[in-house]
Amino acid sequence: MLRILINKKIIESNNLNKLFEQYKIINIDLGTGNGKLVYDLALKNPDTFFIGIDPTASNLFEYSKKIQKHKIKNIIYVISSIENINDDLNNLADKVYINFPWGSLLEGIVKDMPEILNKISSLGKSDAEFNFTFAYSSLHEPAEIQKRQLPILSSDYLLSDLKDIYLKANLEIETCVDLTPTEINVFGTLWSKKLFLGKSRDIFRIISKKI
Repeated sequence: MLRILINKKIIESNNLNKLFEQYKIINIDLGTGNGKLVYDLALKNPDTFFIGIDPTASNLFEYSKKIQKHKIKNIIYVISSIENINDDLNNLADKVYINFPWGSLLEGIVKDMPEILNKISSLGKSDAEFNFTFAYSSLHEPAEIQKRQLPILSSDYLLSDLKDIYLKANLEIETCVDLTPTEINVFGTLWSKKLFLGKSRDIFRIISKKI
């Protein structure tokens, strides 16, 4: 059963197909935070169905209410961690976004944690695009790096060691770019603002395909 947030109430449902059966394209935003980014995407792309997934329902209340108020049909918020994600979402997405993750979700995309990366990979259809944007640094997050034994981020690491890790999860890294501060302003999430306000750091985006 999927736990779907409607206004401030979580509804359990197993009728997900009925929500998106008229849509040819389905995109998933994993670790959606306050849900603003995927909400904005849904408004701009009415022919695409969007699923925002996050374990913390309270962060999503504002945009969940807006969905109901404006009767937006092409978006839902699912309440779940990546560890407990429902199999009903497997092989569903044409594109999977992860933007500025933290905790186990961040670990799962930057180091060898097949139990997490395989779950992420399973969300996509064959040939789906996976678009991950993330950052951390030894200057600003030394405790988190030590606690989770995170690797030092660099283009060399992402395109060599991490590329081999992704292949084991049937994901092939195609590009790795370093974003500018201007480019991250489009995300508009509380977490991205907290991470980057007044701080100079590298922001990486990797794009991969499911093979």
